[in-house]
Amino acid sequence: MKKEIVFLEDSSKSQFGGGQRISLIVLKELSTKYFITLFDTSLDSRFNIEASQYVSKSYQLSNFSKVKSGKYGVFLKIIEACIFPFFIFLNIIKIKNTLDKSTEVILFATTKKVLIYAYFLNVLWKYNFVYHAHLVEKKRIVRFFYLKTLKKAKYVIAVSDIVKRNIGLKNVVLISNPIDLIIRSNFPKVFQKKVIVATFSTLIDVKGINYFIESYQYLNTNVDVEYWIFGEGPEKKNLIESACNKVFFKGFCDDVVGELSQFVHILCFPSIIEESFGMVIIEAFSSGVPVITTNIGGQSELVKDGYNGLHVSIKCAQEIAEKVTFLCNSPDLYKTFSCNALSSVKDFDISIFNKKLQKIVI
Repeated sequence: MKKEIVFLEDSSKSQFGGGQRISLIVLKELSTKYFITLFDTSLDSRFNIEASQYVSKSYQLSNFSKVKSGKYGVFLKIIEACIFPFFIFLNIIKIKNTLDKSTEVILFATTKKVLIYAYFLNVLWKYNFVYHAHLVEKKRIVRFFYLKTLKKAKYVIAVSDIVKRNIGLKNVVLISNPIDLIIRSNFPKVFQKKVIVATFSTLIDVKGINYFIESYQYLNTNVDVEYWIFGEGPEKKNLIESACNKVFFKGFCDDVVGELSQFVHILCFPSIIEESFGMVIIEAFSSGVPVITTNIGGQSELVKDGYNGLHVSIKCAQEIAEKVTFLCNSPDLYKTFSCNALSSVKDFDISIFNKKLQKIVI
């Protein structure tokens, strides 16, 4: 019996970022062996447009339109929560009626919202599903129901040790997010006349970009340092207003590895929450770029303090400045960190990821 992968995605509520980039890698690999049907909440999102090259069929899931913050934002979110059960019913029927009865179907869910659809399709019609877990779930009530649904999964893919520990079920398999080592740099970074320290993230408060911007005033080095901020988001206006003339906003980045390899000397990852992974960190390592990161979550697991980067406390602009200053004033040590960053990335080779992924789906 031929096998069909039914890929469930919700790209309508978030900007194109690390999680969706990984989903594209998954689709690309699975499309080499399987028939792929994509169900997504948006057909005109960047994710859906790029995914079209890997899927045979694509359908739109019924969904509340994107809720923007503002005067009526909270009210609209309450309405969305109230009518979501109706969307659950509507979408699981839509998915079920589309499935080919002559094929073996495996559902692949990537967000908590579409996980609900996979769960009910399993309970009602015994379809196997795989869930790709990208987040550390801390909310107690949400986590209770989250784990209840995950117990029904054939496999749960955890992107990091912290995600695996957070879930704690027997069906969890650790498969770290990958990078294509073909595009890796083979040479360590060295400082030129100017040092570029950059961040890459959605511009929301939990990413800690305000502390990164604030840190510039505490730098203590004769090196010419510029801060580059890549990304878009609701906090952009406030961040621009708080920035000095050595902080530059670069907008959304289409080629993260290209920017890292050509221009950036230090990556700062100042998130104030426990991230599940931090895709940009291994992209920095592949370019020989040391990373300054907060000492929590998956980001601190990737960056070994004093080896391929440095740790700082959350919400501490002074510590960020101290670490940037330290690297700027220690060019020989910086080069060592750069070499170590390059050697750190080998465990994230995309070929390892693809083999583990195919083993799960078989």
